[in-house]
Amino acid sequence: MAQDHFLRLNMEYNRNIEKAVYSPEFHFHTSLRPYYVPELQQITNYDSIRHLYWIKKEFNKKWKQKTWDKILNDDVVTLRHKDYEIVANPLMDFNLGREFPPSGGWRWTNTRGFEIKARIGNNVSFYTNFHENQAVFPEYLDMYIKKIILSPARE
Repeated sequence: MAQDHFLRLNMEYNRNIEKAVYSPEFHFHTSLRPYYVPELQQITNYDSIRHLYWIKKEFNKKWKQKTWDKILNDDVVTLRHKDYEIVANPLMDFNLGREFPPSGGWRWTNTRGFEIKARIGNNVSFYTNFHENQAVFPEYLDMYIKKIILSPARE
């Protein structure tokens, strides 16, 4: 098996798949999520939909293209065997902005973590992730946070 057993729970990601699962041509049970990928593959080309969300960039050197795709579009660490599969990926989200006067100054968020997806045999699979956040908030939000945290009701 070269992919997840279950489709990730993401509205934007699932929007293209919903065209197929709600089609009158197929009987697909949609009230339970996440969807089971082998069942999806019977009614739609799941790999084509998955590639819609790739960050595409063309390079003239093959090694540059492989590096780009591995870091941004594919699983970073993959261990596959007929009896098990383990996939690990870093998770990162960095944002930087500047607040308007009077306070001015830089505002940022820094989220980093990892995800692990695994399959053992044909009946057991799991997904877990861990995130750590750091942030400098806009002044109005920072004041609100301090007010809520320091309120007597919270002590």
